[in-house]
Amino acid sequence: MKSDDLLTRILNDDSKNPPLLDRHRLAIIALRDSIKHALNAGASQKRVWTQLQKENKILCSYSTFSRHVKLLILCENKQETHTKEESKSVKKQTKNSDEQQQVTPKEKKEDAITNFVFKQIHLTKDDL
Repeated sequence: MKSDDLLTRILNDDSKNPPLLDRHRLAIIALRDSIKHALNAGASQKRVWTQLQKENKILCSYSTFSRHVKLLILCENKQETHTKEESKSVKKQTKNSDEQQQVTPKEKKEDAITNFVFKQIHLTKDDL
């Protein structure tokens, strides 16, 4: 038998009955929009998981659900906000670089040292 035959059989079997891990991930991906909407509206992950369990839409444990939500939904939201913030910071940097004068690294170090003032504070037990 060729290894291609084995791969073909595995792929055919997976298309009929996906592995359990993939079933959970696929179910959460299918419900991604409704889960994201519920979380953004203020529902907790635990409450969303409980409701989906009652409706038999997902069969996974809460820890599995939480992990997939974190990877598939929450990280997606963070990436969207990071890209927006990065584009804003790039625009600000280009705007500021045009307006500012060129300062050498040596001048920056000297300014930082002259502007630093150390104030030592002594706390007693009553202050804590």
